[in-house]
Amino acid sequence: MEDLMKAKILDNKEEIEDICDSADKQVAIKKKLDELGAYWDYVEFTFAKWKQRESDCVLGMNTVNDILEKLEEDN
Repeated sequence: MEDLMKAKILDNKEEIEDICDSADKQVAIKKKLDELGAYWDYVEFTFAKWKQRESDCVLGMNTVNDILEKLEEDN
């Protein structure tokens, strides 16, 4: 405690609070990015022809609307 008092931490209180707030925000961002990465790492897209069209379409549970909705949520 004596060392802390000698360091005059109270003189730098605002700067220390700013640093701590920034660190908390960085941790939250990292956590969210990890969650997003974990989700998208396991998403599989299946493409196939549909109704005689030349271009491939997304099939299965991952419809375009589902994908767009998830992308908007994660934005």
